[in-house]
Formats: sequence, C-alpha cells, structure tokens
Amino acid sequence: MAKFIFTESQVEKIKKSLDEDFPGTDNNYKANNCEINLYYHKVTYKGHEINDISAPQIDFTFDIDMDVKSYGIRDISAYNPNGPSEIELEISYYGGEDDNESEDIITIPLDWENVNEDTGSIGWIGYDNQIDITLKNDENGNIVVESMTLFKNGI
Repeated sequence: MAKFIFTESQVEKIKKSLDEDFPGTDNNYKANNCEINLYYHKVTYKGHEINDISAPQIDFTFDIDMDVKSYGIRDISAYNPNGPSEIELEISYYGGEDDNESEDIITIPLDWENVNEDTGSIGWIGYDNQIDITLKNDENGNIVVESMTLFKNGI
C-alpha cells in the first residue's frame, strides 16, 4: 500500500475539489448524469431477438472518507455507492408473425450492494459518471441484471 504525505495546503485543495465544507459531517457526494452502457449479447425478449436496449442517465451518491493521522492523511476512500432501486429500459425487438420491430419498456431492479468496482488512478477521488450493466435472461426468460460495474478513481 502506498503512503501519501500531503501539506496542509494540499489537503485544503483536496477538500475544496471534493466540495466539502470542513470540518463538516456530510461526506456524501453525487455522480450526476451517468451514462449507462448496456451489454446484452444473446439476451432475448419475449423469446425474440433484441435489436436495441437503451437506458436513461441516472444519478447516484457515494461516500468519501479520509483517514487522517497526526503525520498526515493515511488514506482517502470512496465507497458505499447508492442509486435508484430500479431502472426503465426501452427495448426494441423483432417479434410477431411478420417479424416487424416492436418496442416495449420494462423496469428491472438494480442491486447496489453487489456492484463490481474497476479501480483506476487518474488524480482525483470518486466515481466516474459511467456504469456498465450486463444483462441476461433468468430461468423464466425475463431480462435481469447479471452484473453492474462502477469505475472508481483514487490518487
């Protein structure tokens, strides 16, 4: 594990960039207008081939915590992402006798307790405004979330 030692002015810049009023008790931050990338290879809807699935942008919140010691900041971590409990998907699929394209809107649950995190280091702390969701069919043929990945950054 790498150790970082920051000067007082660097700590103040970090706090300012995180939009935190120090000493404050609110360590909750927000990722706005997150793009949803959907992966649905071999997923079907009503037993038919899917042409396209789209999702609206969503917002989610997360916490940032600093482990401050007398010698400086030991660690800064982003954790506890939490967003909407469900999302509406617009599905375009080929179906029916004439194989015309049809559209439908479904709602699927999102489980924020079981997200995967892809961690990077690009000089700021928090989550990107991008979410990858992989879909699958359950045993009844319904479309469900197989996995959800958030992209977390640290310094």
